[in-house]
Amino acid sequence: MTGGSCGRSCLDKLDGVGSKYTDGATAHGVKFTGDSSIPWHDRLAWLAIVLIFGGISINMSYESYAEWGKKMTLTSLENSAYPVSDLKFPRVTVCSLGLDMDAVGRAILRDFNVWSNERNAIRRKRRAAGNESPSTNTSTNAETDIISEMTEFTREKFAITDSSTFDIFSIIYSMGARNVDKTVSMSRVQAKLKDSIEGRISKSGNCGNRYGQSEGESGKSGGSPCSNGQNNRNRQSTSVPEELLDIDFYLNPNLKDAKDKEDQVTGEKIKEFITENIQKIYGEIFQYLWYSRLPCFTTSISNNSLIGNCMFGGETVDCRKIFKMVPTDIGMCCAFNSRSTLHTSNYTKLIDQMRRRDSAVNQDAGEDELHAVVTGKPNGLTFTLDQHSDVLSFGSVEDDANGFLMYIGGDTEFPMLQEKSIVLNAGHDHQVEVVPYRVTTSPGLKSSKPEVRQCLYSEEKDLKIYKEYSQVSCRFECSVLSAEQDVGCIPWYLPQSNNGTPCDPWKSQTFRKSMKHQDTSKCDCPSDCEATFYTTIVSSSVIRPCDSKNIDQSSLCILESPSEPSLFGEDTKNTYEELIGEVPEYVESLLTSSRLYYPDSSKRNMEIFPKYRQENSSYNVFDVDVATVTVFFGKPSALSYGRSQYMTAGDFMARVGGFFGLFLGFSFVSFLEICYWFLYRLIISG
Repeated sequence: MTGGSCGRSCLDKLDGVGSKYTDGATAHGVKFTGDSSIPWHDRLAWLAIVLIFGGISINMSYESYAEWGKKMTLTSLENSAYPVSDLKFPRVTVCSLGLDMDAVGRAILRDFNVWSNERNAIRRKRRAAGNESPSTNTSTNAETDIISEMTEFTREKFAITDSSTFDIFSIIYSMGARNVDKTVSMSRVQAKLKDSIEGRISKSGNCGNRYGQSEGESGKSGGSPCSNGQNNRNRQSTSVPEELLDIDFYLNPNLKDAKDKEDQVTGEKIKEFITENIQKIYGEIFQYLWYSRLPCFTTSISNNSLIGNCMFGGETVDCRKIFKMVPTDIGMCCAFNSRSTLHTSNYTKLIDQMRRRDSAVNQDAGEDELHAVVTGKPNGLTFTLDQHSDVLSFGSVEDDANGFLMYIGGDTEFPMLQEKSIVLNAGHDHQVEVVPYRVTTSPGLKSSKPEVRQCLYSEEKDLKIYKEYSQVSCRFECSVLSAEQDVGCIPWYLPQSNNGTPCDPWKSQTFRKSMKHQDTSKCDCPSDCEATFYTTIVSSSVIRPCDSKNIDQSSLCILESPSEPSLFGEDTKNTYEELIGEVPEYVESLLTSSRLYYPDSSKRNMEIFPKYRQENSSYNVFDVDVATVTVFFGKPSALSYGRSQYMTAGDFMARVGGFFGLFLGFSFVSFLEICYWFLYRLIISG
């Protein structure tokens, strides 16, 4: 009875409070739900309308809250005229195609001479102390002694034994190749190359010794390693002239089995050796692969330079001061404005050691000089590229294009030229316009958690390979380490820790395939809070020859300061010869624009195509070897995007108020009305 009586009185009280609330409610439509003067079905309809629009307001408020949780930052165009003078000049990496194994030979010869001198000095000291007897060898053949020393040197330095049927050049060719199987199949051509070491110290023609094999061993095996392939061709292709044997060995289907068998035998022996010794000889091989590509500028090993005639900011500069050798995914190349952020390791120590060894001046220019940006072609970076085709080794060019590869990116990016590069054709002038855009983060977000701002600053995350964080470096490192887990090693040219294992050439191919298939979107690599990105627009035209129309006007046709090589040198000499019958000494000193295909007669005689074997067969370097490049900022301004907080608590409240105000005319006062009538008057006041 008491419960029923309380229930009735409570309902009556609730009805009274509800009626008073609806009579004075500020929310639209609520008043009609409690108005007893209108029919009950109209009141019910108004109640349904209020509930429906109230539900819509609540649902939209919930969706806005969920969106806030997923999208905490907003990137929008902040400045469409950001001055490029406040940006850094991009990293410019250029690389030639093909290998110069003669330079590797000179490097090995240099080290051999140092090794030999040190060993002889030690022997002299021992003999002076009476600890070693004079040699009883009465041989007067100095060449045989040197070859014996060379065999001992390669055994000590590279673990190549007397029974090996390959030399150090085969190892370096294989390690430096992108497609090692094709490189091994070219071993017949490579074996015909003049030996870069013994060609300078011996003319004995001892093929067996040159390959670390004694004459007796060569005889036992039925012929030396460098003659077996030729003998096979002679036996199976007797109807073909000697000049066509090399070509016929590749094209004749009847010789396919012999070719495949020779490739298999050669490849298996080289692969077995490298796989067993890669950890031991990695440091030595790295140093010689450093010389396998054209250097940025002349060194103690090579007089041929890839880069010359440098200008930056409208002024002539020493190329040595702005370019330096850097590792890339195809070997050592040249880079402008490159800044290393790698952790110190044996890998970085090797790079620093090689730079110091062959550098006469400091290659690192000042920060202000490198980073100053002024718009316009005359204020950009201008330089000449020369690939020196006359020194490239047989079987070392794997690309179809005749020219160079260029990579433009951030100053800490590792240049992946195989994945993203610009092809610069030889014989052309290239204008590369850089179009940058910038992304920044609001200073107010720096104190927020990375999860809130959804980006990282350079010092906020530790990487295994890099000292500074960037999204590009993080994704590159992630793909490298993931591929390392799949393959078990890292190619010699990529950054690696001290406890890493270098890949042999065959695993390097597998590594590259694995790296290409890595999904970097799954890596924990948030965006950069501060970053500059670069896109390029490239235009090219054929290099114009010098004549009366452009003499002393074009940069390549300045008479008082001719470039090297000289575009007008040969024409000038011919003009003097034609008009006065002689060439003055000051004109003779001009470098000609003509080069022999093969300056060395022995190398020329090894060419498989007869038309290039002619003694005076030459080419114009400005058609085949040289390209000119200008990298510049074309516009004085760039787009700048800003990252800011997507929504603050106040913004969220404003959204919620907007939803309820739109559908119900509901305000914060309307909320207080509900609290007053149904909490204070009904419950608290009793």
